[in-house]
Amino acid sequence: MKQQPSGKDKISDRQAARRARKEEERVKKIEEKRREEKEQQKLADVVKPHEQSLERMVALSKKIQQEKQKDSIGETNYNEVANLKTIAECKQSQLDEIMALEAMCTDEEFRISEGCELDNLRNKMEELDESDETALRSIARHPSISFTLQMTIEDEAERDMVAHVLMSLEFPNLYPLDDAKPRFKVSYFMVTDTSAVCNANKPLESLGFLDESNLIDSIDSEAETLLPYPCVYEITSTWLPENLFSKFITMKTV
Repeated sequence: MKQQPSGKDKISDRQAARRARKEEERVKKIEEKRREEKEQQKLADVVKPHEQSLERMVALSKKIQQEKQKDSIGETNYNEVANLKTIAECKQSQLDEIMALEAMCTDEEFRISEGCELDNLRNKMEELDESDETALRSIARHPSISFTLQMTIEDEAERDMVAHVLMSLEFPNLYPLDDAKPRFKVSYFMVTDTSAVCNANKPLESLGFLDESNLIDSIDSEAETLLPYPCVYEITSTWLPENLFSKFITMKTV
């Protein structure tokens, strides 16, 4: 006849079963924690090129903002008071356009170069007596107004594709007269896919090529049609988004 387990044996078996269940639960928790850590590590090892490109553009914009500006000389005959008065009138128009850009753009999108001493120029203009030739010369020789515009432009044909463009601009003394266009320069360009992710150690590369020379020539031509009216906002907010991808960017083939 088979011997039945004693009460002590039953208690011992239940205790062993509980220990086994606890050990199993402990192992499961450790494995779950390891899986979570692996997932977190994977997330830490991937980045969005779109966000990387934005960060680079912002950093470059800040760097340009701090660059030293040269005086506005050599563009006009400073010996003629009439020319000096014309420059002063142009500088006031430039300040008015800057004020409009400041109102329409965020501080990150629009950065005035510190070297152009904009507040100082505003003070000079407010205190100007047009009969004071010394004051007129000071305004004429004041550093040119320069700034950057930071833009993110969508591809109308492929919504996930965007171009990050940092445009550096400088106003010549006689802008916005007909023969004095703003100087446009592409300081940063990158095409990215807003939905893409990649390994953090992968170099950031543009998904498209920019025909920069043709773009600047076309911007100059567009500016000529708009002068003597302010042209920067019209070009950067309307003309450029409508034409950038279709006329000046060639997408890379996979």
